[in-house]
Amino acid sequence: RLLRDVRAAFGLCFPKGSVDVSRSLRFGSWMGGDRDGNPYVTPEVTEQALTLIRQATIDKHLSLCKQISYVLTLTCENDGQHASLVAAVARARLRWPQIKATLDDLHPKEVYRHWLAVIRHRLKATREVAPWSDDMADAAAAYQSDGDLIDDLERMRRSLVEAGCDDLADGALRDWRERVEVFGFQFARLDIREHAQVLRNVVAEIVKTLALEERYEQLSEQERVKLLAAAPDANALASLDQTDLSEQTRRTLQLFNLIEQVTIGAPGESVLGAFIVSMSHAPSDLLAVLWLRRVAALRRGAEASSSLAIVPLFETIDDLEHADEILDQMLSTPTYKAYLTAGGGHQMCMVGYSDSAKDGGYLAANWGLYQAQQRLAETADRHGVKLTLFHGRGGALGRGGGPAARGILGLPPQAVRGRLRMTEQGEVLAERYDDPEIAHRHLEQVLAATLRVTAEHTPEVDSTWIDAARGAAAQSLDAYRNLVAHPDFVTYFETASPIKGIETLPIGSRPSRRGGRRTVSDLRAIPYTFAWTQNRHLINAYFGLGSGLAERVRIDPAMFRNMYADWPWFKGVIDNAALALAKADMPIASLYARQARATESEDNPFSLIEAEFALARGAVLKITGEPDLLADVPWLRTSIETRNPYVDPLNMIQANLLEANNRAGETSETWLADDLLRHAIQGIAAGLRTTG
Repeated sequence: RLLRDVRAAFGLCFPKGSVDVSRSLRFGSWMGGDRDGNPYVTPEVTEQALTLIRQATIDKHLSLCKQISYVLTLTCENDGQHASLVAAVARARLRWPQIKATLDDLHPKEVYRHWLAVIRHRLKATREVAPWSDDMADAAAAYQSDGDLIDDLERMRRSLVEAGCDDLADGALRDWRERVEVFGFQFARLDIREHAQVLRNVVAEIVKTLALEERYEQLSEQERVKLLAAAPDANALASLDQTDLSEQTRRTLQLFNLIEQVTIGAPGESVLGAFIVSMSHAPSDLLAVLWLRRVAALRRGAEASSSLAIVPLFETIDDLEHADEILDQMLSTPTYKAYLTAGGGHQMCMVGYSDSAKDGGYLAANWGLYQAQQRLAETADRHGVKLTLFHGRGGALGRGGGPAARGILGLPPQAVRGRLRMTEQGEVLAERYDDPEIAHRHLEQVLAATLRVTAEHTPEVDSTWIDAARGAAAQSLDAYRNLVAHPDFVTYFETASPIKGIETLPIGSRPSRRGGRRTVSDLRAIPYTFAWTQNRHLINAYFGLGSGLAERVRIDPAMFRNMYADWPWFKGVIDNAALALAKADMPIASLYARQARATESEDNPFSLIEAEFALARGAVLKITGEPDLLADVPWLRTSIETRNPYVDPLNMIQANLLEANNRAGETSETWLADDLLRHAIQGIAAGLRTTG
């Protein structure tokens, strides 16, 4: 439906058929492929995920085939008019004798139903065996690629057009073809994700076992790049005994074997989306993926294909600051540049909204993301490479949440150029996609915003505005880092929020911590944001904003109002902060602080949070010129005010439960023994319409 709307809109301005919109939308997933910190995502699970995705997709195609066979019941009295389709059915009878009985049961003149029966037979054969399976050779009738199915549908469409049945050709049949073009046989391309440190460990162990390098970890970055850019020794790899390797390395090699098996077995299909490297700190983190791919390919007696994107994920403030340098070094490495060129010269880079906010606070993270995207685009241009930025947004305001279209409109135009990739996670899936009408509207807004950023003339941002944003972000970063460096911060977080309860909830795609340490840096951004949302602090979505902006706005309010009016990025930052400040509630937050005994001294984390809240609120109101938060969005303000009387008592109950548990010294394993606490967590999340 969306593609029909887009085609109609383009048809008003361009000649019919001159713009192909069918491939303007793609879907992906990393469920079953995201290994970062999740020991349960094994290579076997990844292969199972690929198979399940394929089978579910083909089941949908089979259902569509059945539906269309109810529609295309017309009889063809003149075989000459449908000669090509009749001949194709005849060839199918000879090629796949098993189909003869099915065709004999149909009316001899219902040529379209005959051809649909052929397609159905082939789809069933395709479902039984994955293209990367060793049994593929036995599935003679199976489609070799989704392009073959498109050819079969196009043959039928042409026949209908020749018979003067344009309405039938452009109706359900065209919709099906477009579904094939969007989804193929894998409705979601599976991303693989792994932490950079794991890849370093694996490479270090292999090169040591092969006697190539004893101390890989201690090499300089230049030395690592030189080692990884060189082709692995095929003879040495042939003698590699995996029984001498650690479990982690064996599993990783097994994963790369699967990657090669899939890319070789299904060369014409988009089965895998990308290999994403979390916490990418250096070019060698990306070259490690290419090196391990070449290792796996050589062990299979082949060469690694260029069909899988290798994607750095820049998450911390420091990584965002140096992202362009890392990309520049990658693209300056001949081995990697050759790999990229062979794959079409298209580089994807992922930017993380969640960990950057947890690392540096709201304003510093937003500014770091904006600057990094600009510099990455400039670097790609310099190397003659097409760039796609992959936005790792979450649902919460502290994780890049808020209206999706508004977020896109605030992106640097040179970092979009008609290409955008973004995550939709957790509760956002239900909110945006459970209802088809809302799903259509959301996708329409995302696509429209991407086109607008690409096509509209955007004036250069005033240099004084850039300086103001840079200075405010730096001061904001200092304020946030001072908070998390407070000696009582971790204790306050663990006692004044339901984090221990959240960690034991049976939700989430990964364990809540990358390791076993009870530190903020080890805790993943989702539970971290969830906890601060539950206790109505919401620090991820505003802390540092007041410290960075309050004094500057006091000195020159007119400039910041102009920035708000004419700079989409700045407007988005302020509007999202205003929403977070409206959802936060310091009197309620003080109940949690009191239970944690954090209000007994003046120098405590809550006093810093309360002061920052007041600064941020004041700065936002001066910038927007409104008398109160969300005064310009009355329906949203009313929605929050209507829900608060129901949420506030749940917060009071939860704060008292936390005090009781803290007093009793409850462990995380028994944290949810009391159903009341679990219900309070669920109720508050539902009332605030966000978890994290």
